[in-house]
Amino acid sequence: MNGLDYASYEKYFDAIIAPVISEYCDSTADVVVLPNIKDKIWNYYVEFNEHCKNEYMRDKNKLLDRHKVVACYMFAILKTNPMVCVIAFQNGDKSSMLLNERLALCFGMTLLRALICDEIEKLDDSELKEKVTAVFENDILFPQANHGDYKGNLLSQLYHTKSESNYNVLGLAETLYLLEVFNLVKNGIQEDVFKKE
Repeated sequence: MNGLDYASYEKYFDAIIAPVISEYCDSTADVVVLPNIKDKIWNYYVEFNEHCKNEYMRDKNKLLDRHKVVACYMFAILKTNPMVCVIAFQNGDKSSMLLNERLALCFGMTLLRALICDEIEKLDDSELKEKVTAVFENDILFPQANHGDYKGNLLSQLYHTKSESNYNVLGLAETLYLLEVFNLVKNGIQEDVFKKE
């Protein structure tokens, strides 16, 4: 399917998405999980992936980079809207309705980190490999924000993206790239460490 790997997606879903949904359902009253979310997320992912290739890439057969792949998955989760908090929905409580945005961000950061770790394995310099591995051993860090909290601002951005149906894969991919670079530079590593010669 030209870079669309359903077997990998199934592993992601079972290892990350399903447990996070289960955790949210256990910790938040009256959360309803919509039916067929596994297939819906995949179908939207394929839709975003193909749109990105067809509209923005010179070579439509080339695989998307990790930042665009993660953006497509995050938007697929948002568009699927897998969880609904019934009470929050009835009361118009926006904060409780950020469950899907939190799921998208959690999955996105986890997948981005995993894909970065795959890139680290390709580095030839063992000392550099060790240094970069140490940066991404734990969660991806967010920068300080001048207004509010960066993670909160990103969740708000995802909320408005969904509510306005304004999904810009390239915009979110650039944000993900800059988060990766922030973590590298903050630890004294050049931002182009993964650049192919």
